[in-house]
Amino acid sequence: MKIIVLLLALLIAFGFAVKQAVENIEEMTIQQEIKQLNKYPNLLPVVEVTV
Repeated sequence: MKIIVLLLALLIAFGFAVKQAVENIEEMTIQQEIKQLNKYPNLLPVVEVTV
């Protein structure tokens, strides 16, 4: 029984670690986009219109 509880706790901890890593990666990509926009402030994003 103790082994099952330990494995469950490890899986939950691993899930939280993965979630945090994904959030950090998303935050870094947003910061990179902001840096690129600061370099070229007059450029508008490209929008494709499909009908």
